[in-house]
Amino acid sequence: TLARVNDMVQRATAAGRRVFEVLDAPDELPDDADAKALEKVRGQMELRDVHFRYPAETGGRQSPLVLEDVNIRIDPGQTVALCGPSGAGKSTVLNLLLRFYDPAQGQVLLDGRDLRSIRRDSLRSHFALVQQETFLFNDSILDNIRYGHSEATMEQVIAAAKAANAHDFISKLPSGYDTKVGERGVRLSGGQKQRISIARAFLANPQVLLLDEPTSGLDPGQTRETR
Repeated sequence: TLARVNDMVQRATAAGRRVFEVLDAPDELPDDADAKALEKVRGQMELRDVHFRYPAETGGRQSPLVLEDVNIRIDPGQTVALCGPSGAGKSTVLNLLLRFYDPAQGQVLLDGRDLRSIRRDSLRSHFALVQQETFLFNDSILDNIRYGHSEATMEQVIAAAKAANAHDFISKLPSGYDTKVGERGVRLSGGQKQRISIARAFLANPQVLLLDEPTSGLDPGQTRETR
Protein backbone atom coordinates (compact mmCIF):
# COMPACT_ATOMS: atom_id res chain seq x y z
CA THR A 1 0.00 0.00 0.00
CA LEU A 2 2.80 2.42 0.86
CA ALA A 3 4.47 1.71 -2.49
CA ARG A 4 1.24 2.54 -4.35
CA VAL A 5 0.73 5.70 -2.31
CA ASN A 6 4.30 6.79 -3.05
CA ASP A 7 3.70 6.23 -6.78
CA MET A 8 0.52 8.35 -6.64
CA VAL A 9 2.34 11.13 -4.79
CA GLN A 10 5.17 11.17 -7.34
CA ARG A 11 2.69 11.35 -10.24
CA ALA A 12 0.72 14.12 -8.56
CA THR A 13 3.89 16.08 -7.83
CA ALA A 14 5.00 15.93 -11.46
CA ALA A 15 1.54 16.92 -12.73
CA GLY A 16 1.28 19.74 -10.20
CA ARG A 17 4.68 21.09 -11.25
CA ARG A 18 3.55 21.33 -14.88
CA VAL A 19 0.28 23.02 -13.88
CA PHE A 20 2.04 25.65 -11.76
CA GLU A 21 4.56 26.33 -14.55
CA VAL A 22 1.60 27.44 -16.68
CA LEU A 23 -0.07 29.40 -13.86
CA ASP A 24 3.19 31.17 -12.97
CA ALA A 25 4.17 32.01 -16.55
CA PRO A 26 4.64 35.77 -17.04
CA ASP A 27 2.05 37.70 -19.01
CA GLU A 28 3.55 38.35 -22.43
CA LEU A 29 0.98 41.04 -23.33
CA PRO A 30 0.09 42.88 -20.12
CA ASP A 31 -2.52 45.62 -20.23
CA ASP A 32 -1.20 49.17 -20.29
CA ALA A 33 -1.44 50.95 -16.96
CA ASP A 34 -4.06 53.33 -18.40
CA ALA A 35 -5.96 50.70 -20.41
CA LYS A 36 -9.73 51.11 -20.11
CA ALA A 37 -12.76 48.87 -20.48
CA LEU A 38 -15.21 49.27 -23.34
CA GLU A 39 -18.88 49.37 -22.40
CA LYS A 40 -20.27 49.69 -25.91
CA VAL A 41 -18.75 48.59 -29.21
CA ARG A 42 -19.85 49.46 -32.75
CA GLY A 43 -17.53 46.86 -34.24
CA GLN A 44 -15.41 48.85 -36.68
CA MET A 45 -12.08 47.03 -37.06
CA GLU A 46 -8.99 48.34 -38.79
CA LEU A 47 -5.44 47.18 -39.45
CA ARG A 48 -3.36 50.24 -40.28
CA ASP A 49 0.12 49.82 -41.83
CA VAL A 50 0.55 46.52 -39.94
CA HIS A 51 3.78 44.53 -40.04
CA PHE A 52 4.01 41.34 -38.01
CA ARG A 53 6.39 38.48 -37.33
CA TYR A 54 5.99 35.74 -34.75
CA PRO A 55 8.34 35.95 -31.75
CA ALA A 56 11.60 34.06 -32.24
CA GLU A 57 12.41 31.17 -29.95
CA THR A 58 14.98 31.82 -27.23
CA GLY A 59 18.36 32.10 -28.91
CA GLY A 60 16.82 31.51 -32.33
CA ARG A 61 16.98 33.58 -35.48
CA GLN A 62 14.43 36.30 -36.10
CA SER A 63 11.38 34.88 -37.87
CA PRO A 64 10.40 36.35 -41.28
CA LEU A 65 7.57 38.83 -41.68
CA VAL A 66 4.18 37.13 -41.92
CA LEU A 67 2.31 40.36 -42.66
CA GLU A 68 3.86 43.38 -44.35
CA ASP A 69 2.20 46.79 -44.74
CA VAL A 70 -1.35 45.39 -44.37
CA ASN A 71 -4.29 47.81 -44.40
CA ILE A 72 -7.82 46.51 -43.81
CA ARG A 73 -10.93 48.33 -42.69
CA ILE A 74 -14.11 46.48 -41.71
CA ASP A 75 -17.22 48.53 -40.94
CA PRO A 76 -20.01 47.47 -38.54
CA GLY A 77 -22.39 45.00 -40.17
CA GLN A 78 -19.93 44.22 -42.96
CA THR A 79 -18.88 40.66 -43.81
CA VAL A 80 -15.31 40.23 -45.04
CA ALA A 81 -13.64 37.03 -46.24
CA LEU A 82 -9.86 36.63 -46.30
CA CYS A 83 -8.75 34.20 -48.99
CA GLY A 84 -5.32 32.81 -49.72
CA PRO A 85 -3.09 29.74 -49.54
CA SER A 86 -1.94 28.11 -46.31
CA GLY A 87 0.57 30.31 -44.53
CA ALA A 88 -0.66 33.52 -46.16
CA GLY A 89 -1.51 35.03 -42.75
CA LYS A 90 -5.30 34.65 -42.55
CA SER A 91 -5.30 33.21 -39.02
CA THR A 92 -2.62 35.72 -38.02
CA VAL A 93 -4.99 38.58 -38.85
CA LEU A 94 -7.62 37.06 -36.53
CA ASN A 95 -5.00 36.65 -33.78
CA LEU A 96 -4.15 40.33 -34.09
CA LEU A 97 -7.81 41.39 -33.97
CA LEU A 98 -8.18 39.50 -30.66
CA ARG A 99 -4.82 40.80 -29.43
CA PHE A 100 -3.24 37.42 -28.96
CA TYR A 101 -0.23 39.26 -30.42
CA ASP A 102 0.75 42.88 -30.98
CA PRO A 103 1.99 44.06 -34.39
CA ALA A 104 5.69 44.73 -34.83
CA GLN A 105 4.73 47.95 -36.56
CA GLY A 106 1.44 49.74 -37.19
CA GLN A 107 -1.86 49.67 -35.30
CA VAL A 108 -4.87 47.43 -34.83
CA LEU A 109 -7.93 49.54 -34.01
CA LEU A 110 -11.43 48.91 -32.67
CA ASP A 111 -13.81 51.81 -33.15
CA GLY A 112 -10.79 54.04 -33.71
CA ARG A 113 -9.00 52.98 -30.50
CA ASP A 114 -5.70 51.11 -30.46
CA LEU A 115 -6.24 47.66 -28.93
CA ARG A 116 -3.31 48.27 -26.58
CA SER A 117 -5.36 50.99 -24.87
CA ILE A 118 -8.24 48.57 -24.17
CA ARG A 119 -8.33 46.01 -21.37
CA ARG A 120 -8.09 42.56 -22.92
CA ASP A 121 -10.93 41.03 -20.88
CA SER A 122 -13.19 43.88 -22.00
CA LEU A 123 -12.01 43.62 -25.63
CA ARG A 124 -12.59 39.88 -25.93
CA SER A 125 -15.99 40.01 -24.26
CA HIS A 126 -17.29 41.62 -27.48
CA PHE A 127 -15.83 38.92 -29.77
CA ALA A 128 -16.54 35.28 -30.58
CA LEU A 129 -14.03 33.08 -32.40
CA VAL A 130 -14.82 29.80 -34.16
CA GLN A 131 -11.63 27.96 -35.04
CA GLN A 132 -10.97 25.19 -37.52
CA GLU A 133 -9.86 22.89 -34.70
CA THR A 134 -12.85 22.76 -32.36
CA PHE A 135 -12.36 22.23 -28.64
CA LEU A 136 -15.25 20.69 -26.71
CA PHE A 137 -15.27 19.87 -23.02
CA ASN A 138 -16.06 16.43 -21.62
CA ASP A 139 -19.58 17.55 -20.74
CA SER A 140 -23.06 17.67 -22.26
CA ILE A 141 -23.82 19.29 -25.60
CA LEU A 142 -26.00 21.78 -23.72
CA ASP A 143 -23.17 22.94 -21.46
CA ASN A 144 -20.73 23.10 -24.37
CA ILE A 145 -23.07 25.43 -26.29
CA ARG A 146 -23.73 27.48 -23.13
CA TYR A 147 -20.02 27.95 -22.52
CA GLY A 148 -20.07 31.52 -23.84
CA HIS A 149 -23.42 32.39 -22.24
CA SER A 150 -23.95 30.34 -19.09
CA GLU A 151 -27.33 31.88 -18.25
CA ALA A 152 -28.95 31.28 -21.63
CA THR A 153 -32.40 29.71 -21.64
CA MET A 154 -33.13 26.41 -23.36
CA GLU A 155 -35.08 28.29 -26.05
CA GLN A 156 -32.05 30.44 -26.80
CA VAL A 157 -29.78 27.39 -26.97
CA ILE A 158 -32.13 25.64 -29.41
CA ALA A 159 -32.40 28.78 -31.56
CA ALA A 160 -28.59 29.00 -31.77
CA ALA A 161 -28.34 25.29 -32.60
CA LYS A 162 -30.92 25.65 -35.37
CA ALA A 163 -29.04 28.62 -36.82
CA ALA A 164 -25.89 26.46 -36.88
CA ASN A 165 -27.78 23.53 -38.45
CA ALA A 166 -27.03 21.42 -35.36
CA HIS A 167 -30.48 20.94 -33.81
CA ASP A 168 -31.55 18.05 -36.04
CA PHE A 169 -28.59 15.79 -35.30
CA ILE A 170 -28.66 16.70 -31.60
CA SER A 171 -32.34 15.78 -31.35
CA LYS A 172 -31.60 12.33 -32.81
CA LEU A 173 -29.03 11.49 -30.12
CA PRO A 174 -30.22 9.17 -27.30
CA SER A 175 -30.02 11.90 -24.65
CA GLY A 176 -30.47 14.91 -26.93
CA TYR A 177 -28.86 18.04 -25.55
CA ASP A 178 -27.82 16.14 -22.40
CA THR A 179 -25.58 13.80 -24.42
CA LYS A 180 -22.00 13.69 -23.13
CA VAL A 181 -19.55 14.39 -25.94
CA GLY A 182 -16.45 12.82 -24.37
CA GLU A 183 -12.96 14.29 -24.06
CA ARG A 184 -12.51 16.92 -26.83
CA GLY A 185 -15.80 15.74 -28.35
CA VAL A 186 -14.49 12.27 -29.23
CA ARG A 187 -18.02 10.85 -29.56
CA LEU A 188 -18.96 13.27 -32.32
CA SER A 189 -17.84 13.63 -35.93
CA GLY A 190 -15.69 16.54 -37.03
CA GLY A 191 -18.65 18.25 -38.70
CA GLN A 192 -20.87 17.82 -35.64
CA LYS A 193 -18.22 19.34 -33.39
CA GLN A 194 -17.85 22.32 -35.69
CA ARG A 195 -21.60 22.94 -35.76
CA ILE A 196 -21.72 22.88 -31.95
CA SER A 197 -18.85 25.38 -31.90
CA ILE A 198 -20.72 27.64 -34.34
CA ALA A 199 -23.87 27.38 -32.19
CA ARG A 200 -21.78 28.40 -29.17
CA ALA A 201 -20.63 31.52 -31.00
CA PHE A 202 -24.17 32.37 -32.17
CA LEU A 203 -25.47 32.03 -28.61
CA ALA A 204 -22.83 34.47 -27.31
CA ASN A 205 -24.27 37.05 -29.77
CA PRO A 206 -21.02 39.05 -30.08
CA GLN A 207 -20.52 42.40 -31.75
CA VAL A 208 -17.71 40.86 -33.82
CA LEU A 209 -17.78 37.25 -35.05
CA LEU A 210 -14.51 35.74 -36.31
CA LEU A 211 -14.54 32.47 -38.26
CA ASP A 212 -11.32 30.59 -39.03
CA GLU A 213 -12.34 27.94 -41.59
CA PRO A 214 -15.14 26.69 -39.28
CA THR A 215 -16.87 24.56 -41.93
CA SER A 216 -13.87 22.49 -43.07
CA GLY A 217 -15.43 19.35 -41.56
CA LEU A 218 -18.84 19.83 -43.20
CA ASP A 219 -19.93 18.51 -46.57
CA PRO A 220 -20.95 21.12 -49.19
CA GLY A 221 -24.70 20.77 -48.50
CA GLN A 222 -24.25 21.28 -44.76
CA THR A 223 -21.97 24.24 -45.39
CA ARG A 224 -24.61 26.00 -47.51
CA GLU A 225 -27.29 25.35 -44.88
CA THR A 226 -25.08 26.66 -42.06
CA ARG A 227 -24.29 29.83 -44.00
